[in-house]
Amino acid sequence: SDSSEEGEKRDQVIELGPHRIKTSDLPPGLDQKAIWLAEEALKKNQMDKEAATEIKLGLDSEETFSTNDEGAWHVIVGNHFASAITYDTKYLLFFDLLDFNKSVLIFKSGQFCT
Repeated sequence: SDSSEEGEKRDQVIELGPHRIKTSDLPPGLDQKAIWLAEEALKKNQMDKEAATEIKLGLDSEETFSTNDEGAWHVIVGNHFASAITYDTKYLLFFDLLDFNKSVLIFKSGQFCT
């Protein structure tokens, strides 16, 4: 039935390529899903900006990343960059995808902005 198929999908293990998490403040399990989204986006897009846009669209459309909190997901993809950001607690992931030689910064910000 449909409910058993949904249960099987939730129980599937996500296979990830080599990566290094620099910092994570995401709820358990979401970091793996975000890394997978980034890998898939980088496989399809040669430009960092296009990959970042695809990751953001994935975060916005993925039910597990949508919350009742206000704010927007932000994604930065590149080889070398520095940042100073303000983010909402429990919504930050910074990691390297070693096969792609890319760093990815994902965060949600704006919940408390007026």
